[in-house]
Amino acid sequence: MTFQKNAQQYILIDDDVLSNRISTFIIKSVDKGSQVTDFTDGLMALEYIRSNNDKMMGCPPTIVLLDINMPKLNGWDFLEKFGMLSDTVKSKFKIFVSSASLDAKDKAQAESNTIVSWYFVKPLTQNMIYGILTELSSFTIIPALNQTADFAEANSALEHPKLVL
Repeated sequence: MTFQKNAQQYILIDDDVLSNRISTFIIKSVDKGSQVTDFTDGLMALEYIRSNNDKMMGCPPTIVLLDINMPKLNGWDFLEKFGMLSDTVKSKFKIFVSSASLDAKDKAQAESNTIVSWYFVKPLTQNMIYGILTELSSFTIIPALNQTADFAEANSALEHPKLVL
């Protein structure tokens, strides 16, 4: 994949192909110039991150939307392996746990993990993407947003970095 220096990169890690397609559509409806790469397997996503992180120099931090419940390598195991990568590599990514789980233990586990920026319950919405991009804009330049009334709503909801939207 060729990385566009000005394009926001997204990595979707979810074993549900339909969920990845819907998430891609939602992301692109908000962040039109973005590049989205999806994986149905956490191991493949880790390999992609390891082999492509040097190509991401000069790019805004890549947004990773990570599902918890997956075969082979679940979200928690992914976070553990990701945590073993160098700080230089980890700094190029912002991880957002997106799960269908309403279990308070999952939320608490995600919020206690310093690698995780936010935990939110699926389905992904445009407001969630606005919120994520607003969070990122505090430390990087992001592509122009399709700003609507939803943007103001999402922006005002950002009171805590591990917000459940």
